[in-house]
Amino acid sequence: MQIGMRRVSPETLEWFGTACREGGVTRAALAREVCERETWRNRLGKPCLASARKVLPRLAERTGVRLPQALPMALSPAVVSVSEFPDRSLVCTLGALGPLSLERVADVADRRRWEAMIGTHHPEGWHRSPGSQLQYWVHSARYGVLGGISFAAAGMQLGPRDGAVGWSPDARIANIGLVVSNNRFLLLPGVRVKRLASCTLRLAAERIADDWEAAHGVRPVLAQTFTSPGQSGLSYQAAGWTCCSGLTSGRRSGVRRAVWLKPLALGWRERLCQEPERPLGWSDPLPDEGDWAAREYGRSTHTDGRVRRRLV
Repeated sequence: MQIGMRRVSPETLEWFGTACREGGVTRAALAREVCERETWRNRLGKPCLASARKVLPRLAERTGVRLPQALPMALSPAVVSVSEFPDRSLVCTLGALGPLSLERVADVADRRRWEAMIGTHHPEGWHRSPGSQLQYWVHSARYGVLGGISFAAAGMQLGPRDGAVGWSPDARIANIGLVVSNNRFLLLPGVRVKRLASCTLRLAAERIADDWEAAHGVRPVLAQTFTSPGQSGLSYQAAGWTCCSGLTSGRRSGVRRAVWLKPLALGWRERLCQEPERPLGWSDPLPDEGDWAAREYGRSTHTDGRVRRRLV
């Protein structure tokens, strides 16, 4: 059985159905066991628990069982989300800020404060993107916190980016982990410092590859971001980012946005366009269940699930 780009063995399906029917198991335990049985691990060797939890409903549907009730998550008082984050008024030159730095968001309580800042002041608010994350405070040695910036795993399909990179579908599947997305960037509304935005973006580009590799076990070679209509992107341009031709489709957000790219390593395009080697017999054997079309085309490596369903 294939779910997204992951395949689940018949043995795991059989175990999953039995475990759910017998009861006495939590969703967290199911996700962990699926990771163990299917060897779903990230580059650091840790189980992909978040991804496994997302496929549990599909597994339940396929095996005709009901998932155990989701348990409520209890937060300790130290990590309860902050409702709002105060603004500050600051008008000065870049040099008057003293040394400028990016400080990693350290722990859960620190992350709640960072999310509260983005949720309070960013035009798009805050919601956690799927996959790996890294978040930073924009910090002035003289004035403290001035804003924040974050990076997340890049989405599989993005027309303007994919056209600029020039990779094939197979290369994109193999190398999408080498691309990170600057999904949020905020300077507090009351902070008015010329060239602060472009300086922050330069600092982020200088360290994101090292930090991402240390945190997630893979070194990105390209960063991407978006600007909405009405945003010029001059700060990104001044920091060495390049705007792609064309706009996003707006299928999810309802807004067509411009896409910007920032190379993080020499030879980034060649690295992203490198296709995986596929020796004779690389494909999994046809599964036993389902009609011929489902067995043959359901194992397609196309990244879009809608296309795979249309093939079948």
